Amino acid sequence: MLELFILLGLIISTVYFVLLPYVHERSHQDFNLSASTPQGRLLYQQANLRSMMEDLEFDFLTGKLDRTDHEALTEEHRNQQRDLDNQMKNLGGVSRIELVQQLEAEISLYQANSLKSALQVCPQCGYDRKANDKFCSNCGIKLS
Repeated sequence: MLELFILLGLIISTVYFVLLPYVHERSHQDFNLSASTPQGRLLYQQANLRSMMEDLEFDFLTGKLDRTDHEALTEEHRNQQRDLDNQMKNLGGVSRIELVQQLEAEISLYQANSLKSALQVCPQCGYDRKANDKFCSNCGIKLS
């Protein structure tokens, strides 16, 4: 009986590992289907370019590229990224630069709100207070 369970486990794991590459291949095909639109193609190209830039950085850090080649290739990839951003913008999408600016604005707003909420505590006891309170409801100190 134990041998049967072991054999069944081996068969299931073998089938799993044999079919696993086909499942991954299908998920990549689904991604490529979204690349049938102009914006999808640009997103696909941007993802490939990011991957190439990561590989370039890795090659530089491991000593496969010298500094001059690294700088030249990095500048070339940045120019390609700018071109892709402009093409995306022309299609009505959001460019990577605009997306970064939007994220930075949201982060600044969040930090400003966090600072406001941090300032709305009693300076003596740290008890939460409302913005228009004149006295702390916990310790009674006069608030400005």
